[in-house]
Amino acid sequence: MGMREFPSYTKHLNYWNSYFINQEKNQFVASINKNVIGLIGARVSIENASAYIWLCVHSDYLGIGVGSRLLDFAKQFLVSNHVHKIYTSVSIYNQPSLQFFEVKNFCIINHLPIEFSEHNAANRRYLLKNI
Repeated sequence: MGMREFPSYTKHLNYWNSYFINQEKNQFVASINKNVIGLIGARVSIENASAYIWLCVHSDYLGIGVGSRLLDFAKQFLVSNHVHKIYTSVSIYNQPSLQFFEVKNFCIINHLPIEFSEHNAANRRYLLKNI
């Protein structure tokens, strides 16, 4: 997914609070007053020392470092679990997200590796960062 905004109908974030917290082992949230304002998840491939991540930040909190802090936290977690490559994908129409990942030193690649190939789709840019 790369980074995206939460849908506008989640203004009170109750849906996100109930859905994402503890949804999977490698998912972390940023919250204010127990309301989720951002999340990052990772699907890890131990045998290939790699992970596919997705990052979402609520539109009210874009541009203030929420995505950066979530990404930094996830990188620390992944490195501690012997992951050396992080993959993600971004819609070709989402320039702010693409720029975010490029600033974070992700490189554009042609496609995702086989272990994450179900995330290959039309109208996506694929990115890789060696950590």
